[in-house]
Amino acid sequence: MKQFACHPCGLIFRCLSLLIFTAVLLSACGNNGGQTLSVSDENAFSPTEDFSSVGTLEYLPLQLGSDGFSDDRGFYRILPNKDASNTLSFIDYASQQETVVCNRPECTHSDETCTAWLPYSGGAMLVIPVGKKLVYLYGGNPNFFDELGANASARLETSDLNGVNRKAHHVFNATTTIGVGLGTMRHGFAKDDRYLYFLAQNYRGKNEDFKLVQLLCAFDSIEGCVYQLAELDTTARIVGAYDGKLVLDSCPNAVSIQNEAGGLTAQLTLFSLADFSQTPVASYPFTSQGACREDQFYSLNADGRLETVFLVNGEKKILGDVFPGRDMQMFRVIGFVENLLFVQEDHTIQDGETVVSNRFLHAINVSDASVQDVPFFYSGYEKNRYPYQVIAQIEENYLVVMDETERSVEVPQMGTVNAPTRVYGMIRCEDFWNGQDTFQIIHAVN
Repeated sequence: MKQFACHPCGLIFRCLSLLIFTAVLLSACGNNGGQTLSVSDENAFSPTEDFSSVGTLEYLPLQLGSDGFSDDRGFYRILPNKDASNTLSFIDYASQQETVVCNRPECTHSDETCTAWLPYSGGAMLVIPVGKKLVYLYGGNPNFFDELGANASARLETSDLNGVNRKAHHVFNATTTIGVGLGTMRHGFAKDDRYLYFLAQNYRGKNEDFKLVQLLCAFDSIEGCVYQLAELDTTARIVGAYDGKLVLDSCPNAVSIQNEAGGLTAQLTLFSLADFSQTPVASYPFTSQGACREDQFYSLNADGRLETVFLVNGEKKILGDVFPGRDMQMFRVIGFVENLLFVQEDHTIQDGETVVSNRFLHAINVSDASVQDVPFFYSGYEKNRYPYQVIAQIEENYLVVMDETERSVEVPQMGTVNAPTRVYGMIRCEDFWNGQDTFQIIHAVN
């Protein structure tokens, strides 16, 4: 099974507001079995000499257009309920069906007695399969700390893959967040057979000494402890994984509003999980967009050319002029499925008093720089048209987002909002590219 590996550039896209809204809405205090959460000491990280990566390293992108993470068996996602609580569900690749992560037939999935039920807490949350565990990563929301205490903190919990044996582990202090804010537009996580690798942002000091610090951390899904592997530049992001190393990119000057984006350069760096060393590999224009696959970083440049950087030595190679003469400001790299690099293109037209968005999705075969277009579309809000989005490939089948619906949710302090819920389907890869509508629609469970 292959998921997207993506690295959207630091450009601000129209879908940013949807991402932030979804992250805030699909949040949870966590069913922690009645455990009392307490904030960990600021220095309560385990000693790094006890850390050793285990198994194959895999990059996990934060994908716009998707709402979950997968393993070889299926896809976990969080569905919003009317009362702003949430339900953890699982799309099984073998049966092509979605079920609630609860094994009690009589359960109503409406309170803390259910392993799939997740109450609202005002902060972002992700559920990620790591080895034989599910890791519940709470981003934290300092605005709710006075009201909710440690339940509003960034923290980590685990359970078995079926949702049972839920345990609360590391709880960060009120000034720490994980994967929340504009940075979520262009970074992801990584995992191996035991650890989840992530970035934590922490504000330290007072008055003139007040500053933002970014920490590269590893969470042990078995022991429940957290290792601080390094302190990184605040613009650093995890954008890939290669040969036991995390691929980082950064652009320190990007935080200054005095700098023009066209004159900035982003730096690719390999971070070794064996000795924590950092090796600069290559740089590329900040306005380019790219994605990692295996031992290469592919970037789509402002002139429409596709370029690759070999991570082993930093050498660069132009693969082809894939979008000649096009306005590349309308493009954004989504990510890889196998050897296909998906790229989104947006255009708007005026239809009376309504601005209508027409979106296209292109797939670049990086082996020969050929381009093919996704042939399926669905209708969105106000006549907007969106292409189906491939999320993962499982043998000869794709998992695809093929529509989006809305659920009315009563959110505390916000009132009634319409929460987007994606409709998934599965289809043979060959049928998909041939434009044959043979989708198996996967119906949401709640």
